[in-house]
Amino acid sequence: MAKRSQQKAAPIEVLERGEVAFLATPRVRSRDLIDDAPPHPREVQRLYLLLSPHGKPLYRRVLVGKNRLPEGSRQRFWACVDRVGSSMEEVAGDLGEFEYETKTRGPRRQPPARALAEGTYALVRHGDHTHFTYRVHDPCAPAEVLRALRIEPQASYVVAAFNPSAPPRLGAPDRRLDSDAPDQVLAKFGKKRFAPLDLDLFDAQGLEIVLMSGRHELSAALPGGGAPDSALDAP
Repeated sequence: MAKRSQQKAAPIEVLERGEVAFLATPRVRSRDLIDDAPPHPREVQRLYLLLSPHGKPLYRRVLVGKNRLPEGSRQRFWACVDRVGSSMEEVAGDLGEFEYETKTRGPRRQPPARALAEGTYALVRHGDHTHFTYRVHDPCAPAEVLRALRIEPQASYVVAAFNPSAPPRLGAPDRRLDSDAPDQVLAKFGKKRFAPLDLDLFDAQGLEIVLMSGRHELSAALPGGGAPDSALDAP
């Protein structure tokens, strides 16, 4: 009980609010197959979050590693701050349609990214950890597609950054950024493998992050008791 009370009393600080779009790129198809509908979950090649913070000339593209968001109790999925730029074209300009030839399968077409849902998000510091919380305002894909990709009407995840100077996890690509990561980014980790996500880390292109479900419930801690609504209200 004491531990739960301490969590509820932990200070709340909204670090950032903005707009979020959920996008999926379908798997490669033959050139003569044209389909503008949202892809079936089994056809999803990449799942992205496009973030546009309020009050900043900044855009981020986050790649979700397992092509779906975590759910249930304490499920952890990796993601990556794939691109950071000053315009939507800079971070999402390569998500359009393109064609190419293969020797064995002939002409192939990479379909453009499909919009799945749009809404608002907030990055919220809660005591010694950070939440990424969102609310969908405009679902663009069928409900069954959103359910399969675990894009809920609203959700909150604990988010942490993976130390860019640490060895990669088993089977993961080596994303170590020792020579590229700024000193202020590396200083946030010290000798630890993880650090709570903050704005400096969120702007570090190439940085791996972890999305964790079912931990440190935020709803009881936010003013007004509504997660993620209270964090997503306009200032």
